[in-house]
Amino acid sequence: MKSMRILFLLALIQISLSSCFLWKECILSFKQSTAFFIGSMVFVSGICAGVNYLYTCKQEVHSVLASKKSVKLLYSILLLINLLGAVLVLSDNLFIKNTLQQELVDFLLPSFFFLFGLDLLIFLPLKKYMRDFLAILDRKKTVLVTILATLLFLRNPMTIVSLLIYIGLGLFFAAYLVPSSVKKEVSFYGHIFRDLVLVIATLIFF
Repeated sequence: MKSMRILFLLALIQISLSSCFLWKECILSFKQSTAFFIGSMVFVSGICAGVNYLYTCKQEVHSVLASKKSVKLLYSILLLINLLGAVLVLSDNLFIKNTLQQELVDFLLPSFFFLFGLDLLIFLPLKKYMRDFLAILDRKKTVLVTILATLLFLRNPMTIVSLLIYIGLGLFFAAYLVPSSVKKEVSFYGHIFRDLVLVIATLIFF
């Protein structure tokens, strides 16, 4: 658990720095197809998590992740794949050869950051971090942080806004629309659904 928290913190720092300094354009699109894909991923993962909950209703812990170490290991691998994907896409250029490949990238890429936002709420005590951060701020520090944040935002506003929207959607979904008892299961099945689509699309079109 601690190692996963460290990885998420490092990924969050890397994504923040990359979006502020490395990219000069909006890499995440806002298309109807993207909304459809994320909606489908949420729907399928929710159904699977619900079925899993009913299947384990007689157990003390309603989680397939707690029943087998192999499933827990698979979940850890899926989380690492998503973290690597979200970090690398902001660090390296994507090699796209034609319009169809660009459409597929626009279709799949936002899901990395949506799931990243969902997983942030699951694995990091964000409320505690925010409370501790606000506790150390005084008036001068608040002004300084505000100025720095504004300058960074103005350096690359489109990429930062697009990232905040998709990560924020994942955070909102995890915080208000998913019961606490099945948060990890929704994340688990969401990763499986997205990665299956990603593998199939890569084998066919790339």
